[in-house]
Amino acid sequence: MAFAEECYAQHGAALGQVATTAHDEALYLLLHTLHLPLDSAAPVLARRFTAAEHTAVATVLRRRLLDRVPAAYLTHEAWLGAHRFYVDERVIIPRSYFLEILPRLGRMLKDPAGVKPRG
Repeated sequence: MAFAEECYAQHGAALGQVATTAHDEALYLLLHTLHLPLDSAAPVLARRFTAAEHTAVATVLRRRLLDRVPAAYLTHEAWLGAHRFYVDERVIIPRSYFLEILPRLGRMLKDPAGVKPRG
């Protein structure tokens, strides 16, 4: 995992479509590439990789960081909230930060039912 983060730091990849930090995007790509559940903790990657796993990880990092292929195109998935979408190079990667904010908005207001529009 540390190696992947160092690669991100060296190559300055643009973030924001899959994750907002290099750590999170690298973790997502590694878990996806190794066919591990996405809710796995980072320590699952502390084990020694097989030769095939090493090749797969090197390939995905090369494509992401040197070829500048967005992570969503590499994994063929994008998430909008709890909804998973298939994506490839033919589509614009769907994303909206509002889907992250809206569910929390109700909790931020003391009385969301009492909010009245101005008019």
